[in-house]
Amino acid sequence: MTVIFRPALKRVHLLRLAPFMEFEKRHPQDVMPPLSLAYVAALLKNSAREVEITDTWAHPMDFEKLKNHLVSRFFDALLVDFTSPVAHLARHLVLSLKQVRDFVAIAAGQHATALPEDVLAGETPFDFCIRGEIEPILPELLSSVEIGKSPEKISGISWRDIDGSVVSVPVRETFFDLDSLPSPDWSLFDLDAYVMHSVAVPSIKPLKWGFLLAGRGCPYACIYCSSTLRQSYGAKVRMHSAQRVADEMERLVALGRNALFFEDDTFTYDREWVLALCDEIRARGLRLKWAAQTRADRFDSRLAREMYRAGCRALTMGIESGSERILKLMKKGEGKKRMRSAVKAAKDAGLLTTLFFMLGNPGESESEILQTFRFMKELSPFMIQVAFFTPYPGSPFYETEKPQIDFQRLSHYNDLALNVSRVSDERLAYWRSHFYRSHYLSVSFALRYLRHRAVAALVNPAERALLLGSVEFILEKKILNGPLPQS
Repeated sequence: MTVIFRPALKRVHLLRLAPFMEFEKRHPQDVMPPLSLAYVAALLKNSAREVEITDTWAHPMDFEKLKNHLVSRFFDALLVDFTSPVAHLARHLVLSLKQVRDFVAIAAGQHATALPEDVLAGETPFDFCIRGEIEPILPELLSSVEIGKSPEKISGISWRDIDGSVVSVPVRETFFDLDSLPSPDWSLFDLDAYVMHSVAVPSIKPLKWGFLLAGRGCPYACIYCSSTLRQSYGAKVRMHSAQRVADEMERLVALGRNALFFEDDTFTYDREWVLALCDEIRARGLRLKWAAQTRADRFDSRLAREMYRAGCRALTMGIESGSERILKLMKKGEGKKRMRSAVKAAKDAGLLTTLFFMLGNPGESESEILQTFRFMKELSPFMIQVAFFTPYPGSPFYETEKPQIDFQRLSHYNDLALNVSRVSDERLAYWRSHFYRSHYLSVSFALRYLRHRAVAALVNPAERALLLGSVEFILEKKILNGPLPQS
């Protein structure tokens, strides 16, 4: 049995690799902070460790610049949080760094969770993989290594044994007492570097976004979803208390944040909890605007009204398809009737909606894409985002089908890595362009934009950059032509 012994792991560096480090990110995307790293940084500091964070989502770097940056830092342990598109880059980076100094290398995030055997294959530079949530595992792992103790009893750890085989300890039941976690350590982050593009929160002042996780877990089994697309691991939903969430909101306000986004996968999963939080926000006199994301079948008119009264101004939902057959195939667990009802409830309450759609789903026909297009038009959201079906490792589709796929092309907004539909690549690209142009170049959207976001474009450089980038993306010329199909 392999036992790694390092008597002093006082300096820990936490690195998040952006998945787009080696390709052109044309599609405008939100930049949200790695909340798990903010939590674990606080835990490590509480155990008298020194912590630094590098986040290439917020501060893009090419490989050489990142390598030189890390060579200039001093650390005893490096945790690298990365997704499948940059798994090869993570390996190359850590190999290069280990030629310069000795340290314990730990892989974490979506790829390490889904495919620890891939991370630990061959001449791997990684000593361990953390599968799942970092916070309950990393402090225990570091303490174990410091005393030369085998990690065989640490939940969710994988490593290479002396014979070269990969050993994986099963993940224990996810911890539930979220309030026992310290507050995220925001002192290590440039908060102004994080911004939401996909939601609209009307403001006459430049928005300074803050981010929260009120709870963790998602019990749904959508076939396309992996931890790449989720903000937390595990199926069991567990929540911070409403009082603790309100405390975190106040902390972010004290840090100069004037708009908040809840990163929860399904913010309104527990209806009574949401109502309690809204009461707590109003009781404290918190007057700031916020946004959240949820599912249509966990949302109703009363929630919409109470959330609006508590400061919510925008809501995002994954609609994905206008075909009931495709929704069932995706195992969405909700149908168009509930989606219509939820979007109407949000609009009636004054919430600005952003809806997500997906093209190229398994076995999808062009007539079904047309159904989705017409459903988008019927729902008439304020904003839309349109992705391609992308089978990330860890998703039910990937686990079942085991497709041969180039990990480096996995970018659901920027590339079509694998086409599993009955529609050609060219027509899928055409349809995505048609969705965007039909929506964002319409007179109705122009009028809504002037009403809700035009002021932001005047006062906020980030909004102007988003506007220019969006126009460039939407007007991007393709060699895709042909008439619209008839249903």
